[in-house]
Amino acid sequence: MTFTSLKFTLDLNHDGAISAWEVWQALVWLYRLPGNLVLEALGQLPWLPGVLGLKASAATGYGSLDGAVSVAVSLVFWVIVFMAVCKFTSRRRPARGDTGTPLLCWQDRRRLQGPTRKHSSPPM
Repeated sequence: MTFTSLKFTLDLNHDGAISAWEVWQALVWLYRLPGNLVLEALGQLPWLPGVLGLKASAATGYGSLDGAVSVAVSLVFWVIVFMAVCKFTSRRRPARGDTGTPLLCWQDRRRLQGPTRKHSSPPM
């Protein structure tokens, strides 16, 4: 089982230089890769491509790759990745002595801490 989606060349015209257009095409390929891989994996099943109308195998051709379904699957994949990265990078670390209860304002904090003690200076 070979996946044609994994075949990639950065230098598309083989001139030895990488242009901005080729970098853009590499980013588009990376964006569409998850959806293409899912469609190619589903295309290898014996009964599912006929039911869904997928053309993503060597026997039927690769007409469904880079299509609307592939782009939609890729979009869902990248949104999930983005949400996971945001969740794991924005964890609040509790401060020392933090009880974990949110305080509404500084007056609530003062009330929960109790009366403050006034320290007198030591005798000289």
